[in-house]
Amino acid sequence: MEELNTTENVACPICNTTARQADAFCGKCGYPLKGEKQEQENFKQTQYQLEANLSMANHQIRKGGLTLYILSGITFLAGIILGFIAEPDFVERMFDAPQVPLGIVLLILSAAYLGLGLWSRQRPFAALLIALILYCTLLLMDIVADPASIIKGIIWKVIIIVALVRGTTGGYKAEKIKKELHLKSY
Repeated sequence: MEELNTTENVACPICNTTARQADAFCGKCGYPLKGEKQEQENFKQTQYQLEANLSMANHQIRKGGLTLYILSGITFLAGIILGFIAEPDFVERMFDAPQVPLGIVLLILSAAYLGLGLWSRQRPFAALLIALILYCTLLLMDIVADPASIIKGIIWKVIIIVALVRGTTGGYKAEKIKKELHLKSY
């Protein structure tokens, strides 16, 4: 004699996960399968809002990563020009540093920014936070060495810091939202 299957499965309308007919909530996303219409609508609205916030956070992360790529490119060009193309006397007068070591330091810094930019695709919060700390540390070292440098290029410095702060904030928000949506974190 065949047994009747009394536990039919249903698909969650939000995440499409299979749930048992008797389940009150989806085991993956928490959708109220047995909830009232208003409760289900509230859940959907909350999900849509979280997804919109995640999209905005990801946009901030991309801008922060782009800032790192631009910093890497500018630092690379400066390293090549100042370290290997410019007249040694000019470099030593302007920067009070030997030409080739300055170029090598700038190329290493360029590689660091590039690496952080690439890493920001995998772990945006950590990568952008480290980039922000690195950039601000270098600015502080420059200010200690030459206090007048605080004014030089202040607009660019502020733009870069704001982009990195927003990217870092976006990375933090994205991690929180992904936990709420039960998505795999970066």
